[in-house]
Amino acid sequence: MKKLLVIVLIICSSNLMAESIFIEAVNRYEARKTSQWLLIQPERREGLFEQWFAFNSSEKFKSMLWEFFIGFDYGGTTQDNYWPSFDPDDNVFGLHGAIYYSIFGVEFRREKARDTYKQWELLGNIRVLGYNVQTTNLVFQFGNRWYNDDILSDDFSNFFIGIDTQLYVFRFLGAEFVWRSYFSGTGDSGQSYSSTRLSLSIFAEIDLMRIYFNWWTENFDEDLFDRDAALFGIRLYY
Repeated sequence: MKKLLVIVLIICSSNLMAESIFIEAVNRYEARKTSQWLLIQPERREGLFEQWFAFNSSEKFKSMLWEFFIGFDYGGTTQDNYWPSFDPDDNVFGLHGAIYYSIFGVEFRREKARDTYKQWELLGNIRVLGYNVQTTNLVFQFGNRWYNDDILSDDFSNFFIGIDTQLYVFRFLGAEFVWRSYFSGTGDSGQSYSSTRLSLSIFAEIDLMRIYFNWWTENFDEDLFDRDAALFGIRLYY
C-alpha cells in the first residue's frame, strides 16, 4: 500500500511539474509576442534600441532574463559546387543550443558529415539590439571551432568572430543571416587554415517552435576548396 501511495505521489508531482513548465513556457511566449519588433507592423513606435533598453531595465521582464533554445537540422553538403546547381556529396547533421541571461549568451554548435568532416563550436554571444531570442535582433559573436576534415586528413582549430541577425517580417515568418570569419589555425600537418562562412535561413514559427530552411557556404583561403550545405531544421525555445 505504501509503495502504491509513493508511486501515485510521484506521478502527481511529475504531472504538476510538467503543467507548471508548460504554463511558464506559454507565459514566456506571450510576453515575447507583445514585445516583438516586426517589419510589417505600421503601428510600432519604438525603435530597436529603445526596445532593448526598456526590456533590460523593466521589472516586468525580469523573470524572462533567462532564455534557452535547442535545435537540430539535417541536409546535404558538397564541395566546390554552388547553389542552385546543388548535388550533395554527403549528408550532414547539425545540433545547436544556447542559454541567455539578459543580453549575454553561451552557445554550442555541432556539425557532422558522414564521410567528409565534423566540427564543434563554442560561442559567446552579446545581443546588442532586440528584446529577446524571438524577435528582430542583432547579436555579436566570438568563439572557437574545433575541426576535423577527412578529405584534408587534418585536425585544426580556429578562433572566430561573427554577426547573427534575424528579421521578423510577420510574427510567424522571418529570415536569419549569419556571417563568421575564422582566423588562421594550424593543423597537425603544419598547414594553416582560415575561412569565411555565410549562412541564410528562412523560418516559420508556431509559438515556441521554429521550422527553417538553411543554406550556407564556406570559403577556405589558399584556394583549398569551398563547401556548401542545404538543410531543414527545427528549433525549440523556452
